[in-house]
Amino acid sequence: MSHKLADGTSYAEFLKAWADTARVRGVHAQPKFESAALFPPRDVAPEIEFTPVVQSIISPACLLIRERQLEKLRGAAYALERARPTRVEAVIALLWRCAMRADGREARGRRLEAAVTVNLRPRLRPQLTKDYFGNIFAMVYASGVGWEGAEEYEQGFLEGRLREAIRGLNGEAREELRMTRAAAEGVERYLFTSLSRFPFYETDFGWGGPAWVAMPPYGMKNWFVLMKARGGDGFEVWAFLTEAEMEGFAKDPELLAFTSSPGSI
Repeated sequence: MSHKLADGTSYAEFLKAWADTARVRGVHAQPKFESAALFPPRDVAPEIEFTPVVQSIISPACLLIRERQLEKLRGAAYALERARPTRVEAVIALLWRCAMRADGREARGRRLEAAVTVNLRPRLRPQLTKDYFGNIFAMVYASGVGWEGAEEYEQGFLEGRLREAIRGLNGEAREELRMTRAAAEGVERYLFTSLSRFPFYETDFGWGGPAWVAMPPYGMKNWFVLMKARGGDGFEVWAFLTEAEMEGFAKDPELLAFTSSPGSI
């Protein structure tokens, strides 16, 4: 399904309803095609920047973060900031921190920004149910404060920046929520998407659920996708970086302390 039609929430619910209908498991709620009334179409296309890479080879990696490792990661951030991050915030902060170290641009004063996709359905006022079909998500942006010191590489700092950005969404300011922006000149952006709550493993057309739900590369760099791990124990993370950056990222001591390999890809 093209992203021009719908977001990940709609895609996952469509698959689940299709599978359940094929197995005659009752009638699902009909999708609501009312997104245009909530967010009237605009003439100007959104400036979301998904940077295709043609001159570099993208290297994918799949990492497993089990629940016990995740709780350890969240606890360490809480000990430093006295604010316990959500599971997604903790994982994104870890990945962002390790990717920045692998990037190596901090010595040249480059700003490094995180763009995080957020499902708007539960955040709008009034809230929307998940059967609202369409692209009902927002991009939130978090960055450091100049990137001149080592503070941003310490556990707890980026978790706080992410928390401020995500929880700063105003569910009543719909026009503001629709705004996306391209990365400013001199800013390197990392895109994070969480699909961990989507019911992909519950989608059964009659021959059992999927053995493994994975994310194929799309020729984009600096992209990270969080998914529910097989068996439900934690997250699987798909990381897409250039070969040069992946080499340093995969060897980062902090990353190795909290992740493991889920097996062959």
